[in-house]
Amino acid sequence: MKFLRLFTPAFTSIGVILIGLAAALLTPSRLFAGQLDFPPTADFKILNADGTKVIGHTHFALSSDEPGFQLIYIESHYNNGEYEVERNLIESRSAHQMPVMADYYHGFFNPGGVLTREVKANFRTGKASCTELVDGVEQVYNETLDLPADTYAGSALIIPLQNHLSANPTEPVQFHDLSCAPGPKLFNVQATGTEMMRWDHYPGKTMEVEIKPAFGWIDVVIAPFIPKMRAWFNPADNWNFVGGEITRYYRGPEIIMARVPPSEASPAKPATHPEVASVPTQPPAGNTSPTLR
Repeated sequence: MKFLRLFTPAFTSIGVILIGLAAALLTPSRLFAGQLDFPPTADFKILNADGTKVIGHTHFALSSDEPGFQLIYIESHYNNGEYEVERNLIESRSAHQMPVMADYYHGFFNPGGVLTREVKANFRTGKASCTELVDGVEQVYNETLDLPADTYAGSALIIPLQNHLSANPTEPVQFHDLSCAPGPKLFNVQATGTEMMRWDHYPGKTMEVEIKPAFGWIDVVIAPFIPKMRAWFNPADNWNFVGGEITRYYRGPEIIMARVPPSEASPAKPATHPEVASVPTQPPAGNTSPTLR
């Protein structure tokens, strides 16, 4: 599965990320499906920061949205009742161009079904918003940004990573990440493959990739305050994304995502699309957590 939702404090999401990622250069839709190892689906375990306990599960699916577009749909459910919904609408390009993002949504819900955080971005207009519920009050940050074609967000960050690894895994690659920190920000990030190794959370040898902001000459000043993110890819399986050490959202908890090997995964089920609020709202008293459908 070539996918990651990169949710780091500097650039949020699986995660971010982090977190999708590269296969044969066929038609635009087949290129993208190959990058994400979709169709049909992939599943991940969510572990605590030190990797000793399973605290939830994530399910990914890719589907055709309309001609020329693909939809990455993700649900993450935590053992404490919290859950997340992420949607990435991706526009295909020519056979030799990377797909680009069209729209992005990521919602975070508490166990009672309250939407506590939300990220939205329209890559065609540049309009982006980050919303957080603080002590019952919405804090909304809106920006209109100039988004280069190499800008990705959330799990779609895996697209440029996997594409690059399949072509030249030993050289660094730079692209742009749209994230909340706490308002919408555009970050120039750099990813570098380090070494082939055995990762504790997935069988076989994998390539470790380090992702961090690239600020140029001020790196030496800012870098110590910006957490880095690491991801692992399987070169024996078209450089599929198999896991990462990430942060769920800006200044949020650190987690590990580890792909469930296809041989151990349960039979795939069709992805569902839950109804979610456009901004965080408190449900009427007595309402139960909304059912994902």
